[in-house]
Amino acid sequence: MSLLTPLYMLGLAGIALPILFHLIRRTPRGRQTFSSLMFLAPSPPRLTRRSRIEQWLLLLLRAAALMLLALAFARPFLREAANLSLSGTRGRRVAILLDTSASMRRGDVWQQAIAKVRETIDSLEAADEVALFTFADEVRTIVDFNQQPDAQRKQQPQLILDQLSELAPGWSHTDLGNALASVAGILSANADEDDAGDALQLIVISDVQAGADLKALQAYEWPTEVAVSIDVARPSDPSNASLRVLAVDEETEGDDELRVRVSNAADSTAEQFHVHWAGQEQTDGDVPIYVPAGQSRVIRIAPPDAGIPSDHLVLKGDADDFDNDYYVVPLEQDQVDVAYIGSDKLDDPDGLLYYLNLAFAETPERKVEITKQTSEDLAFVSGAETPPRMVVVNAALSPDGFKAADDHLRRGGFVLAVPTSSEAAVALASYSEELDYVPSKPRTREDGYLMLADIDFAHPLFATFATPRYSDFTKIHFWNHQRFAIRDEEALRLVARFDNGDPAMWEQPVGDGKLFVLTSGWHPDDSQLALSSKFVPLLNTLLDQAAGAPIHLPSFKVGESVPLPKHDGTVTVTKPDGATLPLDAGSESFRQTDQPGIYSATLDNADFRFAVNLTSLEANTSPMDVEQLEQRGVQLGEHASQTEEAKRKRQLRDVELEAQQQVWRWLIVGVLGALGIETWLAGRRARVDLVSRARPETTERPELL
Repeated sequence: MSLLTPLYMLGLAGIALPILFHLIRRTPRGRQTFSSLMFLAPSPPRLTRRSRIEQWLLLLLRAAALMLLALAFARPFLREAANLSLSGTRGRRVAILLDTSASMRRGDVWQQAIAKVRETIDSLEAADEVALFTFADEVRTIVDFNQQPDAQRKQQPQLILDQLSELAPGWSHTDLGNALASVAGILSANADEDDAGDALQLIVISDVQAGADLKALQAYEWPTEVAVSIDVARPSDPSNASLRVLAVDEETEGDDELRVRVSNAADSTAEQFHVHWAGQEQTDGDVPIYVPAGQSRVIRIAPPDAGIPSDHLVLKGDADDFDNDYYVVPLEQDQVDVAYIGSDKLDDPDGLLYYLNLAFAETPERKVEITKQTSEDLAFVSGAETPPRMVVVNAALSPDGFKAADDHLRRGGFVLAVPTSSEAAVALASYSEELDYVPSKPRTREDGYLMLADIDFAHPLFATFATPRYSDFTKIHFWNHQRFAIRDEEALRLVARFDNGDPAMWEQPVGDGKLFVLTSGWHPDDSQLALSSKFVPLLNTLLDQAAGAPIHLPSFKVGESVPLPKHDGTVTVTKPDGATLPLDAGSESFRQTDQPGIYSATLDNADFRFAVNLTSLEANTSPMDVEQLEQRGVQLGEHASQTEEAKRKRQLRDVELEAQQQVWRWLIVGVLGALGIETWLAGRRARVDLVSRARPETTERPELL
């Protein structure tokens, strides 16, 4: 026999009450009228034991009634037919989702997470299947669910324990929403394939920071059969602060100082910090800042000292330093030499050189040095160790000059020819076999003007003007130009024509170099081009093709793809840890940004650097409110193990058996019967005692005094 509610058996302690009441005998309080006692001698009463039980039968009946009542409340039943085995009880399919994002580097959080994985493995039962996944910005499968026989499935826990020593937190941000959705999908898909009916349990082991990304859950319909339990790892000291450099806006453009935002976590205990450039903490560059918990402050900090090169800012005063560095690539100015061959002077507003010098004004990215050359044989090009990156020709070159120009072009040089005279046009036509000079009478403003037409906006020169907002060139008027007839248009690339059909601009490859021709000048005698807002971008785009565009990439986030400038050769990227990664020719982006720091790249023999930093959301380490997951449909909870499930089923079976047998009703009948007998017997004994007290008792005569 078993009991459904055994705690009611504590009521058996009530049996002590009748026993106690039977041991207590009250002193009779009856009075007998009598004459004067003055002639009687004192006779003390005879004492008897007061703890003696005289009514044993009544005591047993009352105790039996209490015992049967307690047993009835305990609801006994017979369990002989209720043996329940574990064979018909479902097991669990458990997916462990371990956080390996950058915030897990704090204090002893990672060690706690590994210990929690081990505890989870130890709590598994033989019927449970288990798999291990890690997540940061993406999900990785470490040990998948084994679709093999049971003998091999038992090896899964040990495989997971063996892999734990190989895992470590990375530098990526926490995309918790994508991780939950991905692993929940894997659990549901495996359950549909096996059709085993196992309980689906997802266990997340993470610091569950407030900066975790949950966007992937907004449009995801959570499978109701998947339950999620959150096992949180917290550092002993929750203090955390971070810094980042703010982007330059219109108000701060041109300002040498950087704006730095320092943010302090809401549960932080530290409030006083210092910011300085790496390697310059002993100089005046150390800037103190007070930031209360849960707030942020912006400070200005000067660039690093020229004598002490530094590429990142450092935050001091924080308990955890995983987000205390912000990397910045110092801006390096490119020195570009341009040679100009023509007769006009630098200060002549009617010449080409005057406007060319204005268009190539110095910028933080590039400084252009224009050298005027009077030699028409280009001897300075062939004799220079480092030839100019761009040669602008306005004069008529001699045959030797064209020979030197051709040699310069074939070695990868860039020549911009702007023939503004018939002599220069004839000389250019004699150099190129694809051109014929068409003599024409010089035009004036009274003869009307021409406009650009048939512009190739796919060409790099006009690509920046391809949008409708900037593609209107009808306001630029041309009064004079040199006419050419192109024999083979496939040998060169025609970039634009005039609206009368004459070629206006074209590009001709020569060896490894490029020859670019403008048939009209930009000075006021020929056109309005120099006075147009499009002149400076056009000339600088030509210079970009000649010298290479200044490569100054912004700061990127860990895991973010870095777009690469257009190139023809291979690319080699060196990561902050010194690892070198060669990329295929024509690669458009670099994706292996898996750690913060300064990356160096070699692109077509040109070197450039870019910075990669931790995302600002990863530095928000305040605890997340888990209710946010429930608001997005996640089913929080924990499925019972096979043993717990069997216990629950056994309890349900016991309730069903007890409801069928209803033994308690017979016990209540027994209680009523015992109480009935006890009442009758107690009444009979009371009547007998009453009669015996009414009879005259034989007593000794009192002695007279």
